[in-house]
Amino acid sequence: NGKRVNRSTKLSAKAGTRRQAQKVADAFESASKNLRAARHVRETIAELHRDITGTELPSATVAEYVDQFLGRKRGESSKATLRFYNTTMKDFLEWLGDRAGEDMNNIRPTDLAAFRNHILTRVAETTAGNKIKALRSFFSAAHKEGIILEEPTISLKISRKGKKEGGKVGK
Repeated sequence: NGKRVNRSTKLSAKAGTRRQAQKVADAFESASKNLRAARHVRETIAELHRDITGTELPSATVAEYVDQFLGRKRGESSKATLRFYNTTMKDFLEWLGDRAGEDMNNIRPTDLAAFRNHILTRVAETTAGNKIKALRSFFSAAHKEGIILEEPTISLKISRKGKKEGGKVGK
C-alpha cells in the first residue's frame, strides 16, 4: 500500500550477518511488490527462519493440530473434560470439511463466528458458550506455540439471542 514499514531481523550487527539481513529485507520487499498471498508470505518467512536459525517454523493443519491438542489434553484433563474437547473438536472439523486440511493460519475470525452461529442452531446457548471456550483454548495454545500468528477467537462473543427461547437459536 506504499506505507513504509521497518522490521528488525533480530540479527547482530556483525559483518557475517549483513547478507542474511539483506536476504530478509529482499524477501519482504519481494512479497510486498508482488502482492503475494498470505500463504506464500508465510512460506517465505518459514524458509528464511530455517536458513537463519536452522530450525523449522512451527506449522500444522487444523486436523494435525487437533490431534496434538487432544493428545496434550489427555494428560491434563478429566475424562469428562476430555470427552467435551473431543466432541467440540470433532464438531469443528466436521463443520470445516475439506478446510480441516488447511494451515491453521487460514482460519479467520469470520469462520469462527460462522461456526458459533452454526452450533447455536443445534445446542443450548450455555453449551455453545462452552464449545467456544474450548475453541479459545485450542487457538490460544496454537498461538502460544507459534503455530498461528494471530489468535482468531480473541473477539469472538456468544450471541445472547434466543435466551428467552430456552437458549436455542433458529428452532
